[in-house]
Amino acid sequence: MAVQSGELYFAVGAGDILGGTFQAANGTVLKFLNGGVLSGSFTAGFGADIGFDDGLFTEVPPVSFGGAGTVEFNGGTLMMQNEIIPNLQLTGGVINLPSDFQGGVITNLTVSGATLNGTNTVGGVLNLDGGASGPLAVASGGVLNWSGDLLPTA
Repeated sequence: MAVQSGELYFAVGAGDILGGTFQAANGTVLKFLNGGVLSGSFTAGFGADIGFDDGLFTEVPPVSFGGAGTVEFNGGTLMMQNEIIPNLQLTGGVINLPSDFQGGVITNLTVSGATLNGTNTVGGVLNLDGGASGPLAVASGGVLNWSGDLLPTA
């Protein structure tokens, strides 16, 4: 699917597969609403914006994000898998990590504006400009760079 001009708002269900190729041409907007299974290629041209804005989104590799524009998770809930998703900005909503994410300990993750949900341990570097919901432990040698919302209290 390609957006050549203007804006396109695409509403699917949480179980629907967003596979194949999605492109937003220079200066256009492509927004996904109501969730879906992310399993395709998403490319934003210069000045374009691809956003995942509402609902439950689940990552199922292979999925790729790129281009000169912006590709961002803005709202809803994102169920990530084992590694960070290159070129996807985590700017809003809720991020859920599985227990085996990056080997069971966060080693490299940047969350800017979203809320990190669940029980998580930082063994490498976590850049968190937003909030956390649930226990967040920093292991020996781990680094938490935090700004923004409140961190949970135990």
